[in-house]
Amino acid sequence: MKIQARFAGLIFISVFIISLAGCGGQGTRSSGSNEGDRYLNAGIQKLSEKKYDDAVRYFYKVAEIDKGDSRASYGVARCTLEKYKFLLSGAQSADGGEKNTIVKVYGDFVAMLEKKDWKGITGSVSALSVLHGSGTLVTDDASLRTSLDAYLGLITSATMNIYLKSLAVDGVRVKGNVAEVKLKMAGGSATDEVYLIRDKGRWKIALFTGSIVTGGAK
Repeated sequence: MKIQARFAGLIFISVFIISLAGCGGQGTRSSGSNEGDRYLNAGIQKLSEKKYDDAVRYFYKVAEIDKGDSRASYGVARCTLEKYKFLLSGAQSADGGEKNTIVKVYGDFVAMLEKKDWKGITGSVSALSVLHGSGTLVTDDASLRTSLDAYLGLITSATMNIYLKSLAVDGVRVKGNVAEVKLKMAGGSATDEVYLIRDKGRWKIALFTGSIVTGGAK
């Protein structure tokens, strides 16, 4: 079975994240807006400068002008992924107790997804980060709760469960309070990754998974 076919079911997760052709503005919008384009270009510029939080603020402004502009969603998701990649620049492979701890956090999280343990899942994620990683913009507490519920529904789907069972941990990298769990399909070359952050001494899922942003496993 081809890799594309194996992951076809994942497309529904990231259908709203439209590629910008290298963040060059090829996403879709519901109506034209010169002001929106200016904010979009400012966001792209901040992204290129690795000023990720500033970039996210500009992409939010794009959405304020036109809620149907999918370029804002993609921009926020891309910023989230690139931020964690940047924070892990030069990171060393983890081993020993630290690696075992992070692998256990990931494994426990996957088990919670399969059981649909809503309370456990909610307590194991950095809510705003995982939502940003999925291209979801949050404007207030009510939208946070609604968006998180929708996100949890997606990541506990049967399709995601099948996908995760096809992957095995292929390494862990850590730098400071950020970690990456590398995943690889058994018997194949496709890879994915999950990012975690350490919050008050506890590791939490921060972006799940990288393929949500990129539109498919690599």
